[in-house]
Amino acid sequence: LRHEVERAGQLSVVECRLVLEPGVPERVLIDPDATAEAISNLLDNARRHALTIVGVRVYTRSGQLLIEVFDDGPGLPAGAEEQAFERFVTLDGRGGTGLGLSIAREISQRQGGDLSYRHKAFVLTLPLNPPARAQGVAGSGGKKARLPAS
Repeated sequence: LRHEVERAGQLSVVECRLVLEPGVPERVLIDPDATAEAISNLLDNARRHALTIVGVRVYTRSGQLLIEVFDDGPGLPAGAEEQAFERFVTLDGRGGTGLGLSIAREISQRQGGDLSYRHKAFVLTLPLNPPARAQGVAGSGGKKARLPAS
């Protein structure tokens, strides 16, 4: 996670912030490669729309790991929150293939989670204790990934 945030900062003139809230376990059972791809897609999207800041906030709630990616740009147009996740949909005319959000959502769902848009932030939700079917996701077989210290 830290690597993806640092990469976004290197590719951009905006400030990138990472916040790990208290209570986030040091290790979680996820597909680290797939999750890194999803986060990379979210950070690339945020970087394109940010005015000055891109942020990532990691926290837990009700047995879920939540990774919130936000920026200080205009946000999605009202009513387009679900449309943004459709394949080949671009809402801003700034380029892109319209696949990043769709891929990120699919990656989260394969791990028993989801990706949503709430309060001007994309929220990647993953179970802290994934169901057996989600532990065998392609790529890593559900390895324990180490989260960065804040």
